[in-house]
Amino acid sequence: MKPKFNHVLLVDDDEITNFLNQNLLQELQVANHIHVTQDGLEALDFIQQHWMENTEHIVAPEDKLILLDINMSLVDGFGFLDAFREIKHSHQVAIALLTTSINERDLEKAKVYQIQSYIEKPLNRQKVQELWEKLQQDSEEE
Repeated sequence: MKPKFNHVLLVDDDEITNFLNQNLLQELQVANHIHVTQDGLEALDFIQQHWMENTEHIVAPEDKLILLDINMSLVDGFGFLDAFREIKHSHQVAIALLTTSINERDLEKAKVYQIQSYIEKPLNRQKVQELWEKLQQDSEEE
């Protein structure tokens, strides 16, 4: 698999899921940098400190990707999304919900946000490839 994101941020409070997803992304060599946070608040802090200070380096939506779980303690995925859309230049970051939730209410709620994909766990090679293709298609349509 050749596609490369510059940065991928995994946001999930399950350490094992983060470990497995990080290993998969490293094995597929789809990201130059993989970052891991345990909840929405930690992710927001990370983004503010490391991504949003250098927004001129964001060259395309696929440059930075967030794989976001919905059901987390402290700040859940939707709480993260509410706060994230208030961040300047947040529209330059691609977000995919990566979750076990197939709850129809969560699916409907997700449509309110600017997310690029809703992926059911577990993450695998095919899902990563499909996400990359969707992001490429979306960027060509813009």
